[in-house]
Amino acid sequence: MGMLGGFASGCSSISSLVKTNAITPDEARRLLCCCAGISPAFAISAVGYGMLGNSFVGWALFLGNWAACFFCGWLVSFRSDSPKLRDTNTQTALHTSIGNAFVASVNGAVAKMLTICGFVVIFALFAAVLAPENAPYKAALLLDLLLEISAGCRSAAAEPAGQLFFCTISMSLLGLCGWAQMRAILPDSVSLRTFLFTRPLHIALAYGVARLLLKLLPGDAVALTGLAAGERLVLASSLPWESALCLFAFLAVTCQAITSLRRNANPL
Repeated sequence: MGMLGGFASGCSSISSLVKTNAITPDEARRLLCCCAGISPAFAISAVGYGMLGNSFVGWALFLGNWAACFFCGWLVSFRSDSPKLRDTNTQTALHTSIGNAFVASVNGAVAKMLTICGFVVIFALFAAVLAPENAPYKAALLLDLLLEISAGCRSAAAEPAGQLFFCTISMSLLGLCGWAQMRAILPDSVSLRTFLFTRPLHIALAYGVARLLLKLLPGDAVALTGLAAGERLVLASSLPWESALCLFAFLAVTCQAITSLRRNANPL
């Protein structure tokens, strides 16, 4: 799920496994290093084709990111701080009726989507306030890399000398926005510390694999990476901060309303 849907889907699956006692929080902490990556839709379509004008680079970034995820997950799998949980209640979720499972799935998907959108909007607001349009480029690039993955990749696409490197950093770090989303989705018992410690290795491996894949491509494919910045399709990068603030407030109120309805609703 993480490889198909990105880090949010991976975290959601891990959260479900922990809540049903299928895995321990310690196992979830280590599994996170393998499941929190980028989706092919984002890497290939949004970044590769949309921002860099080259889908081959998107493929290289995607495969490099996930090769690094699998290696980091394999590396931390050798050490366990707690024994494997054995619980006879792990199969209770399988006895839920189809109707209840469908309603719960839709409610959970909507709530998580609103949570993700809320974090994206508020961090876009932070970026607009902290790095206005007249800010120095290097400072804006650093801020975007730290705050949000989409903004970081957009800024990296405007850096001719380091597009691949800075895009790799943004996709490996996921930004504070990505970390906030993971913290909101995962149970409190699942620590992000191991995930943080593997990031330097993840960046190095992802960049090395991406560079290697691009060298193995035919010459015509590699030549596409030399497009000038003005020839690329650059997606809309941000909202005015007033609009972002209003949208964030709307999402927060909507999340609160959905939570209240779920608490007050009678079970099917």
